[in-house]
Parts: sequence; C-alpha cells; structure tokens
Amino acid sequence: LYDSPVGGPVKGYCFGDGTNPTACPCGNVGITGHGCANSVQSQGGLLTHTGDAGVAADTLRLHAQGMPPNSTCTFFQGTAGNSSATPFGDGVRCTYGTVVRLKTITASPGGQASYPTGSDPDISVTGAVPAGGAIRFYQVNYRNAAMFCTSATFNITNGMSAVWLP
Repeated sequence: LYDSPVGGPVKGYCFGDGTNPTACPCGNVGITGHGCANSVQSQGGLLTHTGDAGVAADTLRLHAQGMPPNSTCTFFQGTAGNSSATPFGDGVRCTYGTVVRLKTITASPGGQASYPTGSDPDISVTGAVPAGGAIRFYQVNYRNAAMFCTSATFNITNGMSAVWLP
C-alpha cells in the first residue's frame, strides 16, 4: 500500500543573509536563512511554517518572528517567486506575480505573528489556490519605524515557496 503525501514541499528562499544575488540595501545582512537585519533584530525577520500545503487538507500555517514588537505586518502570497531579489524598504522582495494580501495583523510584544489563527480561513482559501494545486510564494512585510538603514519605514522577511497538492 502507498499513502500519498497530504501536501507538497514548503521551503525557504530569498534570504537576506548575503546568499542572494541582490544584497540587502545597506549591507544590513541577517543571519543564515533570515531576511535582512532590522532595527530590533540584527538576525533579520524569519518566516517559517508548520503543517501541509494540500488544497483538500490545508493545515499550512505561516509564522513570522524577529520583527519589532507590536509592529504591523502583512502576510502576502504571490504566483511568482524570483531568487534575484529587488530592494524593498530595508529588505529584499522576491514574491511577485498576482499578489494577494492574506492578512494584516499586529505582531506580539515579542515580534512574532502567525497566519492563519483561530477562525481565519485556510491559506488555500484566502489565497485562491486552485483545486488542482499550484506553486505559491510567501513573504511578510512589516513596519520598522525606527530610522535604520534607508529612509523607508518597513522591512520584509525571507520568502517561502509552497508546492500545493490537490
């Protein structure tokens, strides 16, 4: 007997740790696997996941950390990802195509946020992932009001790519 997987692979990409072809805007490199450094965390913002990317059995949850306390953050999804990032605020953006804002929330006093939580719709529903599956890309944009690197008042986490299975 063979039991097929519930969800496809989910992995990080678009790191602000110096491995991207496009460097962090001011040389504000984060640590391995994170986004570019911010005014609170020299390690940079980090996007991780738990659960499975299966449209019929969606348990995927995105978790962001390393952001300033109580900062406003927006989880978003794109239909295209590009490992050669574009400078974006104090970070680098690699999530493009048709972009969907999944949810804007306030991070905890510890600079953490997750989506979905509670009664939030599943990511596959909010992101309109086709029933037959697709590849989608994720990042979290967050407010970083302190003058840190550029004159921008925001930064962004690393990216995550998810292969959604039917």
